[in-house]
This record gives sequence, C-alpha cells and structure tokens, in this order.
Amino acid sequence: MSCGDLIMRRPNGREGFVSILVLFSFLILVSSALLVNTCSDVYGLGSLQGLSSKATALSHQANAVWIDPAEVDISSASAGYRFNVSLWANFSVPSFAWQVRLYYDTAYLRVVRANYTGTGKSQFFASHDTFGVNASINIEKGSMMYGETLIGSDIQAAGSGSLCWVELEVVSLTSKTQLDINNEDTFVLDHDLNFIPCAKSSALVPGTSWTGIYVIGVAPSPVLVNMSARVYGGGATAGASVVALLSGKVDQSLGGDNLTLGSTIAAASGDWEISFATPNVSLGNYSVYAIDNQTSLSDMTAVQVTLEQVPLEVDSVTQSSAQLGTVVTIRGRGAIEGAIRIYFDDVEVPNNSTSIDGSWSGSFSVPNTSFGYHVIKVRDMSSQKTVTAPLFVTSGVQDKPDGIPGTQSVLSVSMINFAMSPVLLYLLAAAVVLGVGVLTVLIFLSRIRK
Repeated sequence: MSCGDLIMRRPNGREGFVSILVLFSFLILVSSALLVNTCSDVYGLGSLQGLSSKATALSHQANAVWIDPAEVDISSASAGYRFNVSLWANFSVPSFAWQVRLYYDTAYLRVVRANYTGTGKSQFFASHDTFGVNASINIEKGSMMYGETLIGSDIQAAGSGSLCWVELEVVSLTSKTQLDINNEDTFVLDHDLNFIPCAKSSALVPGTSWTGIYVIGVAPSPVLVNMSARVYGGGATAGASVVALLSGKVDQSLGGDNLTLGSTIAAASGDWEISFATPNVSLGNYSVYAIDNQTSLSDMTAVQVTLEQVPLEVDSVTQSSAQLGTVVTIRGRGAIEGAIRIYFDDVEVPNNSTSIDGSWSGSFSVPNTSFGYHVIKVRDMSSQKTVTAPLFVTSGVQDKPDGIPGTQSVLSVSMINFAMSPVLLYLLAAAVVLGVGVLTVLIFLSRIRK
C-alpha cells in the first residue's frame, strides 16, 4: 500500500474511535496543564520560590497564632528573591472570626501578595460559609492585614488550621529582620465578639548567620514619658532571664549609664515580652537593649522618647463595605486612657473595645439600617475627641437603588470565590473538553454510517 493509498483510505470504525480517544486524552492533558499553571499564578502554588512548610498544629499549643516557618534563611539570596510563609491558628475554644496584621521592614522586604490557604477561604474555616476580604497591603508602612469571619450564628469548633499565605520579596540584605504579628491587630474572636487570649509568634528572617536573642520592636512607638510601653522579641534561651535596658542618649553602646526597664522569663519557644513605664528622661532618640542572661547575648532597637501625645486617628477598618450583621473592626491610636465608645450614625453600638498603650480597637455588628453610606464614630472618653470612618452597607431594609456603582454584595463575593476555585475550574474545563470530545465522536460515527 502506497502512502497515497494510506492517506486516502477511509478509516474503519475501530481505528477512528481509537484515534478520537487519543486526541481526546491529549486535549484533557493540555487543559489540565494550563489550568494548573493558571491556578499557580492565582493562588501562589508552585510559582513561589523558597520554603516548604514544616509546621504542624502540634508545634504550637492552643491558643496560638504563628508564622510558619519560624525562621526564613535568605543568606544566599539576592534582591528580587521571593519566598512565602503561612499563618496558622490552633484554638481549644470555638471561634467566629480572625484577623492578622503582619509588619515588616520596608528597607529589606516587601509583601507582594497574600491569599487564603483554602478555596476562597481559609483552611481553618474550610467547612463553613465565610465573609472574606482582600488582603490590605500598605507598602509605605510595611504592613499586611487580612481577616475572615463566619456568617450569622455559625461557629468554628476547637481545632487548628492554616489561615493564609503571604509572598514576600527581598529588597536588600541585612543581618536580620522580622515578620511581626505580635500586635493588637492580630486576634481571634468568639461568637460574642470577645477577644480570645492567645500567643502570637513572629518569624525571624536572617540575611546572614544570626543566633541568639533578638528584639522585634517597642510599642507604642514613639514612647511617651511616664506612659506604659512594651519591648518584645524572640530567640532567647528557654526559661532564661531576659533584661531590658534603656541606653543613654550620648553613649549608644551597651554599658555606662543604662536604665533597667524590666525583666522577664523567656517562654519555651524563646519568645519574650517586657512591659515598662517610660522613665522620666530628656526627650530624644535612645536604644533599648535586651540581654539573655544565660548566654550574655544581646540585641537592640531604636526608640524615640517624646512628650507629644499621638493624635486620635483611625488606622484601619476591616472592610469598607458590609451587609447587615457583619462584624466590623475599627482600629486606631491616640486614646489617652483607653476608654472609647463606638457610634454608628451617632447611635452607640454594643462593642468589645480594648486599648493598650494608646492604641485602641473595637468590633461591632452592623445594625439594622438602610442601604448606602453610613458613619462610624469613635470617641475618646478622656479627651472627648472623635474620629470618623465611612462604611457602605450593601444590604438593608431598603432595596438597592439602581445605578449606584462600586458596591459588592455577598452574592457577588461568592461568585468571585466560585470563579476562582481551582477545583471548579478544573471541572468546568473537563466538562468543556468532554463535551467537545463527545460531539466529535458523534459527528465521526455519523459520517461512518453514511
């Protein structure tokens, strides 16, 4: 048989069917490969350079929120290198909502993107319907804030799971820097919107070999004379005594006329925190040292001492739009003695408010109100000063008017989550390929019968 005869010969039914199956299998493989690549770009799976997760819930006893891995070695990296970390939670009591704020030094790192570890939600809340938000990344301040809440009367039973992943990029190398979540903007709430006490473990990012105690920061910053503050960090010997010292303005080295701020015993993880009242010293820039008395190693951080009261300000609102009943958290600074009240359109709303070192926060449920823009007002009861923030209510007692742009309901958020789900994308792609394959087979068989 010549080549021409082979080309012109009409295939029999079995040969044609086998050929169609081979073609159909090839199309499925190609579609799957393209889909995996797309999901990698969207969800940060496989495209991120760097480290695989090694933490388990058992590595942090309840109640705790932590960064995994606890140390990211970038000593062999260069500017532009990217790596990812994950945030985890382990709680022995039921929970309803979580929020994390991650601080980083913009001189050395920047956050590129962040997303939930599950399909449109955290793996921690994987079995529930949730109200999610986009990660808030502030490049200037060097922070990333993310959160999630359950809906209605739902509740998450005690347990553990991952919350989100964060991709970071190296800007420049240093001896060490930190990824810090040990702040008041990192929390977990129960269904009554009460804060659940928990440990918050940050991560060390050494650019060169670094061992021993390290300081993450001082809060608030700057510190006010005679007001309470705290210095905190990690890397200390478990069970060792850690002492904090305030250096003199002129002599910035350890030694000389240093003031003892306080001491504590390091936790088993090496984390430590010392609360102190800022000494009555002259205003200016100082250094705070932390010393591990067992190893005699130390580390320091800069701090400014001032008499100037931080103005009452709003730092963040967990979402700019919400529907009725959604839990909204507003946070800020500048409360003199910590007593604040929260008002929704000039009507005080029940809330769980706290204030530490002048920083304040409060969470409340959006009351039964109308669709549209409303005002959240926070009043410092000591100074009687107020600050406001807008909130757009996407559902209310009135139907949504036509022609109002920029709104997004829970339904549209759910559709986004649906559209972005890798599993559903795969099923959709497979269904399309299957339909094309079946149609091709039917057409082929019909031509054979003719």
